[in-house]
Amino acid sequence: MEKFINVLLIILGVLVMIFPNAFLNPTIVVMIVSTLAIIVRGKIHYNYKILLFWGVLSTIFTCYMLGNTKYSSFFPELFFKYCASPFCWIVIGTYLRSTFNYEKVIKLFATISFFSIGSVIVLYILMSFGYISIVKLFIANPNIDTNKLGFTLHVYGTLIFFAINFKTITQLFPKFLVVVYVLLFIVTIFLSGRTALIFTFVLGILYYFIFNFFNIKKSVAISMILMVFLFIGLLYNYKAIEDYFSIDLSRYIETNLNKVKESGGEERSQQTKQIIDAIIEYPYGTGFEEVFIIRDYTKRFNYEVLILATIMRFGIFTFIIILSSLISIVGWNIRNIFKDKSENFWLLGLISILLSSFTNPYLESIAFQWMFFLPIVFLAKNNVKISFR
Repeated sequence: MEKFINVLLIILGVLVMIFPNAFLNPTIVVMIVSTLAIIVRGKIHYNYKILLFWGVLSTIFTCYMLGNTKYSSFFPELFFKYCASPFCWIVIGTYLRSTFNYEKVIKLFATISFFSIGSVIVLYILMSFGYISIVKLFIANPNIDTNKLGFTLHVYGTLIFFAINFKTITQLFPKFLVVVYVLLFIVTIFLSGRTALIFTFVLGILYYFIFNFFNIKKSVAISMILMVFLFIGLLYNYKAIEDYFSIDLSRYIETNLNKVKESGGEERSQQTKQIIDAIIEYPYGTGFEEVFIIRDYTKRFNYEVLILATIMRFGIFTFIIILSSLISIVGWNIRNIFKDKSENFWLLGLISILLSSFTNPYLESIAFQWMFFLPIVFLAKNNVKISFR
């Protein structure tokens, strides 16, 4: 049974970390089967605080969903997304923590991140050579005007989690692979044009240098030197590069600077203003109701600015309850953030997804919820009390 579960979890890891949202139905099936197999197998215990946190979230979401008859047709989907899926990730995370040591799990995740980066570069090459139909297997609407920067892919959400963990990941690979990893990550960030990914990668670099100011690894130093030379080369030959690849570097830089100024772009900036107005007007929550800016004309209650949208939906008081429950589980780890502990991989990953949730709705996707719930499981104190068998 354990081998069967492990194979399922590797498949699930590939689906949610390398091809998130590309094969959503198979992802859901593998996740449910994995969860049921783990529960049937037994032999593990669950942290009661995490289950309580899940219970609080599920109760809040269910009450607000039932209170909204306008979108009742979406109730089964929303219930799975906000209640069932988090439970699955908690069960899976508990199994991983109980069965494997921290280093083995982190090394597996880091290895998968290599393939996540590789998938971006391979798909960009395929798109550049006109194989759009293959790229569309992984995302419905890529940038089909080839050789354009800002290449759209869901996997950037995964890379946000790994970008901030630059320090931990560079400790796991041999020197040569560290150099390759860093350079490929830089190329991927450049292709993505995603401000959130750039921001978390910069945070990861800063964290690494703060932590290792007097003890920088030689492979990382080589990577940084190569990056500087690459950057100088791009600046010196940028016109030739623009002409050869039919791209506009100055426009690319200007677009990303504008996104930073406008908190993620003009649409997100407008959402932020109007959602804040709605929070002030309805401090106890609006439920799953749309406000002025419509992002999705089918599910009109969806917004990119997820943290503010959550406060608007459930109210300030309810959000404080959710936040307090979260802090009670993982808050004690913050004091260890500048200590060389394996838990920091999960803590930094959790911080990265929470920061990116201010401008991206990643946690509303089943394929990205592992970035929130697995860190919670691994960061919780090991005071397990409950068993399903």
